[in-house]
Amino acid sequence: MKKNLIYILALLSLLIGACDKPSPVELTTGEQQPEDPIELTILNQNPSAEMNSTEPDSGLVFIPPPDLRFGAHIVVVKSKIKDGDSVKKANLAQGIFYDLSSPVKDESGKIVSFKTLPVQFIRFKNITAREVQHIARFRRNSQIVDTLLGPKFILVRRPGQLGDPFDYEPGTVIPIDIKKHFSPAERFNVTAPPDITGEVEVITRNNGAKAFSLKWDKLNHNSIDIVLSGISLSSSRVVPLFRIRTTDDGALVIPANIMRSIPVSYFSKLVVTFIRQTESLADFSPGRIYFQIQSLDNKVISLN
Repeated sequence: MKKNLIYILALLSLLIGACDKPSPVELTTGEQQPEDPIELTILNQNPSAEMNSTEPDSGLVFIPPPDLRFGAHIVVVKSKIKDGDSVKKANLAQGIFYDLSSPVKDESGKIVSFKTLPVQFIRFKNITAREVQHIARFRRNSQIVDTLLGPKFILVRRPGQLGDPFDYEPGTVIPIDIKKHFSPAERFNVTAPPDITGEVEVITRNNGAKAFSLKWDKLNHNSIDIVLSGISLSSSRVVPLFRIRTTDDGALVIPANIMRSIPVSYFSKLVVTFIRQTESLADFSPGRIYFQIQSLDNKVISLN
């Protein structure tokens, strides 16, 4: 199926202006005929800086970056990872609560995050999340620095590790209990999305250009996200590069011009992540709380 790209020019202008290096993306729409529109977002303007990247052993490959529009951001992820003949699974639940009165700014004065707040507890399916340090990477004085923002709350089970005893079934209701200090506990019920399973075929055009042909178990309802990431040669961290939002109709060809824009010299492998998610909002003083529940299927593609 051929799909026409809708490029968000304001976003691209912002990203180009915010970085030392020009955008690695040279986008054209001439390769495809209009049909179903898709949206493309650049997730890492400078891949060598490894911003928003995840640890090599995370097993989750792509975790949504914190959403600063709301007072709190809750993420629950169920992930499959296929690398060659190896198939692994991982689960994560994470809660971040922002102090909206304490913004964190980059060297240009732009607000890039907020300090975070403690809560007495957050429980996913009656399992209490652990409090850990929330560390983010920002550009300051022309350098990338790790910055401690405060606490976050997490449950995680990674491949090959015992981890936290947290699991859930696709399509089921997940109860989440949150108790702020000096306030009664509140329960929020969120619904997990149906599972998603995808396949990736590397195809070569007549001119030698490579493209990815993707297929997945379609629902023909709402949309899904496709995230392209690279596994860093220097650190083995997983660096997200692009997010493509498209209709959930089971097929997509990622154009060769997007593939050419990936600086493959930085990476040992590429990762294609299929994401089906449910989203919801609820009142939560001092601002709303954003729930993002995801089913992920990650395909690791060798560059050799």
